[in-house]
Amino acid sequence: MKVIYLSGPMTVGPQFENVREALRQATLLREAGYAVICPHLTFFWDLVFPTSHARWLGMDFAIIERVDLVLRIPGESRGGDLETAHARYKGIAVYEGRVDEWLAEQAEV
Repeated sequence: MKVIYLSGPMTVGPQFENVREALRQATLLREAGYAVICPHLTFFWDLVFPTSHARWLGMDFAIIERVDLVLRIPGESRGGDLETAHARYKGIAVYEGRVDEWLAEQAEV
């Protein structure tokens, strides 16, 4: 089973809506048979046990180095930009676009 890291907006704009949209996108991947890492879930963790953005990114980078693909959903995100740059630096595949578009491309292969 391929493992996909879902990267995208969280702190820019309405955070709860960003998390909701990321989970909607993650659900599409899950239902298509992929194992999904959705870092947006750390939104809830951080509410209870906060830490720095730098620490979250460090954890994200460690996870990214172990996945098959980073799928960067649209929207402004400094963290998402850093995550995709790290993935590319480490030779991890990156797709930038909507999940439904990526899934449609996979169906064509």
